[in-house]
Amino acid sequence: MENIAPVLDNLIAYDAQSASGLSQQAEATLALAKAALVAQMEQDCAAGVLHEERIAELMGRGPGLYAVGQLVLAPVLQVFSESAHPNEVSR
Repeated sequence: MENIAPVLDNLIAYDAQSASGLSQQAEATLALAKAALVAQMEQDCAAGVLHEERIAELMGRGPGLYAVGQLVLAPVLQVFSESAHPNEVSR
């Protein structure tokens, strides 16, 4: 799993040449994170549970980290898990 660190670093890499200061990969990661939060807020709104405290949780605490992690990090971790155990059959 130590080989995952450079991959994760690339997800948030700095690029002094870009207008935002982010690399293309970091821009894509940010877009995915935004999409994850929007999707969760839409679900919460439809369920009638989107309120000020919930928005704060999504923007800076565990629930938001979980939503972003599911969309951004879960696929990366899946690939590394599969490459670490190539002979196992995924379910």
